[in-house]
Amino acid sequence: MKVHRPRGRAGHIAVLGAASLALVMGSTPFATAKKAPEVLAKQSVPVAADRSVDIKQSAPGAAFEAQWDQFQRSVAAKRGTTGKAPMFENSDLVVRFSAITGSPRLVYGDLGEAPVASKTGDRAVLWMQQNEHVFGFRTGDLEFARSFERPSKPAHYFYDQKFEGLPVFYAEVGIHIGPDGHVWGVNNSYVPVSVRSIQPSVTAEAAYESALGTIGVTSASQLVTEFPSERTLGIWPTADGGRLAWKV
Repeated sequence: MKVHRPRGRAGHIAVLGAASLALVMGSTPFATAKKAPEVLAKQSVPVAADRSVDIKQSAPGAAFEAQWDQFQRSVAAKRGTTGKAPMFENSDLVVRFSAITGSPRLVYGDLGEAPVASKTGDRAVLWMQQNEHVFGFRTGDLEFARSFERPSKPAHYFYDQKFEGLPVFYAEVGIHIGPDGHVWGVNNSYVPVSVRSIQPSVTAEAAYESALGTIGVTSASQLVTEFPSERTLGIWPTADGGRLAWKV
C-alpha cells in the first residue's frame, strides 16, 4: 500500500508497512458503524491488556499448576529409567507460560513418544488429544494449517484455532516430532474464546477507514492499492474471552 502525497508538498511517496490492526467491536449492533472515522480510530487499537497474546512468564497459572507438575514428574520418571542426566542442566524441559491463560506457551525437551499411527501427522493429533488438560487447548477447535516434513528429519505440524468458523488471530498450536516418534517441542498460543456474538456491529469498510485514520491517512483517495487489502472477521484473543474484530 502506498500513500501519495499531494503535489507541491514533498512530492515523495511514503510506503506503509504491512500492519495488522484489530478493531474492537461495540456491543450495540451497527451503532459504531455510523461514527466518523476519526472517532473510530480512537477505538481501533486494543489497550495493552488486550495485546498480551505473546507475552510469556516463567511460572504456570493457578489453573495449570497441578497438571504441569504431574506432567514434569512423568517426564522425569521416564528419563530416570534410562539413567541419563536431565537434558537442560537441572531440568528435563525448558518452558514458558502464557500471560493470558497461564498454560504452557513454549516447551522444549523430550515430551514423550507420540501414540502410534500410520502417519506422523496423525501421531501429532493423538498426542494433542492425550495432553489437552496439560496445555489447555481443545483439539476440536484446531484446524490443520501447514506442515514441514523431510525424511529422517524432525516433522513440524501447525494447527490454527477457530471459533464457530472464524479465525482466532495469532492463535495456533505447533507440534514438533523427531524421527524417533518423540515430541520434542510445542508452541501453544491457544486461548479460550467466549464472545457473545459473531455478528459484527461495524462493517468491514468502517474498520478499514478506522485503520487508515489510526495511521494518519484521512482519505482513501490518497491510496494506490498494489495488493488486495485484507478485511478478515475473527477473534482478537484476550484474557477475558476475546473480542470480535476485523483484521485490516
